[in-house]
Amino acid sequence: MYDVPVDIKSKLLIPVLTAQAKTLVNHMSVECMGKYSELKSFLLAEYKLTPREYKMRFDTTTKNTDETYVLFAARLRNLLFYYLASKGVGDDFDKLCNLIIADRLKGSLPHGPLNYVLSLEGTTGLPAIE
Repeated sequence: MYDVPVDIKSKLLIPVLTAQAKTLVNHMSVECMGKYSELKSFLLAEYKLTPREYKMRFDTTTKNTDETYVLFAARLRNLLFYYLASKGVGDDFDKLCNLIIADRLKGSLPHGPLNYVLSLEGTTGLPAIE
């Protein structure tokens, strides 16, 4: 956004890192630390979540009180897609993902709205989230 020259990006970034990130960066060579692309790749690799963490977050996440169901579904979709991508599955299972997310959303609904949704589904089921 500010057109920062590539050669000083890492020099601007390092002072504002957390203490933990600075400790990790200290394991890099000075030459690598000076290259923004290498510094960025290193930090992203160190802080990358494991597939197990994405799955646990998907399974245990709950709707926030100030969050709409549309936003909650989007958050679930992101967690599920990150989990699948981390397992190497990719985007080939869009319909499956939508079904899993729809089931997860139904599991978070209060009793009254859940009964209403289930009555609408009948035997054919509602279309999954698009």
